[in-house]
Amino acid sequence: MNEMPSSGEYTAPQKSAVHFTARDWGALAMAVALSLLWFWNFGFSALSERVYLPSGLGTMIFVFALFGAEIVYLGKKTVWNKTTALLLAACLLMAVNCFVYISYWVAVINCLIIFCVGTMEIFALSGRLDKSVCDFRVVGNSISLGLRALFINFGKPFRALGTMGKGKRKSLLYALIGIVIALPVLILVISLLSSADAVFRNVFSGLGDWLKNIGIGAALRRVIRTAVLALMFFSSLYFLAQPRKEKPGHIPGSTALPAIPYIIILTLLNVLYALFVAIQFAFLFGNRETAAMNGGYAEYARSGFFQLTAVAIINLAAVLLTSVSVRSRDKIGAAVKLLSILLVLFTAVILASAAYRMSLYVSTYGLSVLRLLTFWAMAVIALLLAAATVKIFKKNFRFWPVLLSVVLACWLIFSWSNPDARIAEYNVDMYLGGAADEIDLQYLSTVSPETLPALERLYASGVDIKASGDSITPDGRMFLCDVTEGIRSRLSATMNIREATVTALKYAMR
Repeated sequence: MNEMPSSGEYTAPQKSAVHFTARDWGALAMAVALSLLWFWNFGFSALSERVYLPSGLGTMIFVFALFGAEIVYLGKKTVWNKTTALLLAACLLMAVNCFVYISYWVAVINCLIIFCVGTMEIFALSGRLDKSVCDFRVVGNSISLGLRALFINFGKPFRALGTMGKGKRKSLLYALIGIVIALPVLILVISLLSSADAVFRNVFSGLGDWLKNIGIGAALRRVIRTAVLALMFFSSLYFLAQPRKEKPGHIPGSTALPAIPYIIILTLLNVLYALFVAIQFAFLFGNRETAAMNGGYAEYARSGFFQLTAVAIINLAAVLLTSVSVRSRDKIGAAVKLLSILLVLFTAVILASAAYRMSLYVSTYGLSVLRLLTFWAMAVIALLLAAATVKIFKKNFRFWPVLLSVVLACWLIFSWSNPDARIAEYNVDMYLGGAADEIDLQYLSTVSPETLPALERLYASGVDIKASGDSITPDGRMFLCDVTEGIRSRLSATMNIREATVTALKYAMR
């Protein structure tokens, strides 16, 4: 008969042994590769050394490798449906966009969207989100699952090593010996290939300096940070393949709230917007002379578009919150519905006012990144307002899938339209057409190299060029020449496989 522990004794719970299969060890190898790819592309040293970041090639490779590692590791457990397929396609298209176009700000936004949507996609492919991906609370579920996944299996590889038999340990030792022998051979081969091909040399341009300048302390820090990130990647992969103990996709239904507070809020907002809309029709869309008291019509019209766009977003949120929270079907519910419809109509006028003001501003000062993004945001908000109107009449209408689809689709169309080139083309056409007295060459030179064709067309036109800041550089054509040469030199200094491939494709499509 076993002895029972005394009341004063404490027996620590015994952790179960961890036995890794070949697939699990393969996941650990893929996690190490992902960690190396991450620091190669997004590391602090890379961010300080490269001109155009994130690196299009590295971003594309990392995103494809991340989803590829998950799909390979999950195997038949991968959940494929219309939602997961579309989300995966969107993430991959944004990653490829970073490779095709040399636009810093577009690439940054792409990476942010890939991070947010990709997190949902990772758990959706593993079946962890179930049907909750169609609900806005999937964001909170993804964050909580992500924090758990990164650390919950952090020590599993060490426990698996401790339970390995002697034969497996010896095989692992031989594998490590093979890696140690292969490293100098790989360095030698990379050096020879770099000498043979200029483009290949630029891809590994920092390797030689890194090997020369690295010290023992720096090497140790890099090994530690790579190992920590690799363990986090492995923990996530291992977490995705484990059977679920509960149904994380379950989402409790929302609780109906009293309609009176919403009626008061909507009524006050509608009264305020009724006054604003009346002013828009009287001053902005109507008699222009009456705006002279506010600094002149031009100054009055070309202002406030960012604030109005923010107000439209607030109104959209108010309509959605009301439609979700208020469940009354009596006269009070009808009043809420009427007030919501009025708010949508007023918001449409506010959007029209913001778009009109922005168009006037652009027609005078030209396009910029922020102004183009504002136009994009207005278009997206208009589409979402239409969806919100449907939500007012149909309570069971799922707004979150529409929001996710509209935003992703509109962004993909926008980013693949090469917005930097469109900005430069618009501003150059304005100047050549006589709609602008001067052109901001300094700004166009800093947007991205995609502006180079439009600037070259401006120079080839042979017209006199009055650039912003001509008091410093009175010769506009000489200044334009310096600007284009500067873009070419920066391109040459950061040449990699992406630029070479895109150049070849563009030449072949002529």
